[in-house]
Amino acid sequence: MACACAYCILLSLVPFLAFGIAVIGFFIGSSERALHSFISSVEGFLPLNPGFLQSTLDHILANRGTLGLIGLVGLLYGAHQAFLVLENALNLIWEVREPRKWYQRRFIALEATVLTILFMGADMSAAVVMAFFSHLFPYLTASLSSLIQVGLTLLPLVLTTLLFYELYRLLPAYRPPKRPAFIGAIVAAIFWELIRIAFSFFLLRFHSYDKLYGSLSKLVALVIWTYYSMVIFLLGAEIAADLARKEREKELETTRAEITSIQE
Repeated sequence: MACACAYCILLSLVPFLAFGIAVIGFFIGSSERALHSFISSVEGFLPLNPGFLQSTLDHILANRGTLGLIGLVGLLYGAHQAFLVLENALNLIWEVREPRKWYQRRFIALEATVLTILFMGADMSAAVVMAFFSHLFPYLTASLSSLIQVGLTLLPLVLTTLLFYELYRLLPAYRPPKRPAFIGAIVAAIFWELIRIAFSFFLLRFHSYDKLYGSLSKLVALVIWTYYSMVIFLLGAEIAADLARKEREKELETTRAEITSIQE
């Protein structure tokens, strides 16, 4: 399942980024400014230098006059395809027997696309807040400065946890319980951040993949990272589903015990 999800996400990556730039550019007021801000935000989610996507996104911005509303709808349609596959994977994990109708699946996938872009926008805002507070550190007390630094450092982890939680609750054609979904999101977010740091360290310290793949090395690294990201995302969903099953079994045992005690 992770391979299928990673494949569809890679196919939807450029439309997703282009649509995100268009949406964020609407609020910022300049698509060029949105491009640089969005690329900086992507660096927080991908342990890669996304510069090799710069030329493609620059080309999209250069032709934004012909893009128009129809073009934005097309980008949104291409971007939401990955979430359709994620929905299928989560339905398998949660053992859903009655999937949604096709138009409901499309609507949920579009909602998940917009939700992910909003969280990436929140990550961009967090970077701005972090830069603002960094100028205030010399004027703050040591304890308050350390507390703010810790909070800003943990903010990406919090945003990732909330994003995973919302996707776990939104995508499957079954409403998972809040507690198991949140625990699974926390575990997945922690593993995701740890793997991202480890993968970034590997890319910086070891360059054997450059010699092996040459000019395709960055693309190969992106494929590998996407695959492991999907493994972690689905692992969190498996943990949530397992916890939910155990809670249901416990409730059934309690109910049976109460019925037995009443009959006796």
